[in-house]
Amino acid sequence: SSGINAEWPHNALRPDMSPGRCWTFKGHYGYMVVKLSHTIRVTGFSMEHISKAISPEGSISTAPRRFTMRGLRHPADDKPHEFGEYEFLEGDSLQYFPVQKSSRVAYNIVDIEINSNHGNKDYTCLYRIRVHGNVSYFLSFSLYLFLYICVDVIIYVSTYTHTS
Repeated sequence: SSGINAEWPHNALRPDMSPGRCWTFKGHYGYMVVKLSHTIRVTGFSMEHISKAISPEGSISTAPRRFTMRGLRHPADDKPHEFGEYEFLEGDSLQYFPVQKSSRVAYNIVDIEINSNHGNKDYTCLYRIRVHGNVSYFLSFSLYLFLYICVDVIIYVSTYTHTS
């Protein structure tokens, strides 16, 4: 037993970076849809994984590697906006990824699709994902606020084991 709770995708939305306090899923593929507390114009994302110095394995083999971020207008959106495809590299435990393909549309739902990890064949651990953006209020003036992640609920989580 790895001692990691595979039932808690909410762990990826919380600031606890203790070893094992992550969203863990079998294999290297995972998918999560997150409803933000505000509708924002997304400017970037941050991903965090524990450093190999405090990792029980002594490596970041369980860290997500390649992932895609998208914005959805509603949970059943069949034409989401792809913000970009990214790679979490070995090195800094906290990495920022600016939007590659910007949108004039503001979103309150984003999804993350994790397509690979750093070599662990059994499972992947996402410690923290954050969404950065601007909230826009149009009354008699515009006010822009920088947001870290503001999450109400995880709408959908899916994982599957891909066999080659």
